[in-house]
Amino acid sequence: MKIKLLIIFGVLLLGSCSSEDDTTDDFPIVNNNKVLMLKVDYLTNTFEG
Repeated sequence: MKIKLLIIFGVLLLGSCSSEDDTTDDFPIVNNNKVLMLKVDYLTNTFEG
């Protein structure tokens, strides 16, 4: 009985995965990525830029 449940669970798990999952449409790709570097002063707990 446990074997049948594990097989059914495995089939459902593999069936739920689809190759058509494309999440790139939700988040547009930005070509100009910018990075802001901040230095932390641990004595006063403030950021210095």
